[in-house]
Amino acid sequence: MKYLIIEDEMYNAEMLELMVQTLRPDWQLVDKIDKVSTAIEWFSNQPNACDVIFMDIQLKDGISFSIFDKTQINQPIIFTTAFNQYAIQAFEVNSVDYLLKPIDENKLSKAIEKLEATITPSKSEDIDYQLILSAIQGEKKEYRKRFLIQGTQAYYKLDVNEIAYLKSESNITTAVLFSGKEYILNHTMESLESQLDPKDFFRVNRSCIVSIQSIKSFENHFGGKLAVFLTTNEQPEIMISRLKANTFKMWIDQ
Repeated sequence: MKYLIIEDEMYNAEMLELMVQTLRPDWQLVDKIDKVSTAIEWFSNQPNACDVIFMDIQLKDGISFSIFDKTQINQPIIFTTAFNQYAIQAFEVNSVDYLLKPIDENKLSKAIEKLEATITPSKSEDIDYQLILSAIQGEKKEYRKRFLIQGTQAYYKLDVNEIAYLKSESNITTAVLFSGKEYILNHTMESLESQLDPKDFFRVNRSCIVSIQSIKSFENHFGGKLAVFLTTNEQPEIMISRLKANTFKMWIDQ
């Protein structure tokens, strides 16, 4: 399978490429495009050069749906989006595969499996892209900046930049601050992963999300894993699986 990535943020494009390479090492990346104008030219010159497209919605020079006004695309598309829930509903109504940013490897794997099971030319002429566009226009995702914490006698404001890492134990999610204080949050790890800016926070495993500011160092470990050490001394090293190791390194190096 040959695939094309249309994404205007280099970090996201490289992360997606790495995930696809991990999940489908025999797939071939043919190109990475970051503009609507470049995509139109690309498809006009080589319309059948790829089999699958991973397409972001908001590109450097406009909304990617405008590509369909200028050129015919027959390949199946997996959209990648950071837009709100109303856009997601529009995608579902129009039977478009999508991945909500930050992209989860398991969801990417399922999307690829779905494509492989039903691989046919995309019926792009049957999809109402204007409906999707109207649902997302101007709805660029805003990431959480603070939490409301309820104390025994009062409420407190917890700024996200105070958090060193978040952990989940026995279905209880706790925010651990750089100061050493801990606060219980009424959120699941899955919810927090989507609410926090992926440039600042990384989910290292099922039970821990770390802040970029809390990373002190990391080392190679047996089996391709990584051992990560945080600036908060009370936290032992955190293990990152072989599958996530390269993704973590790219996150650090962006």
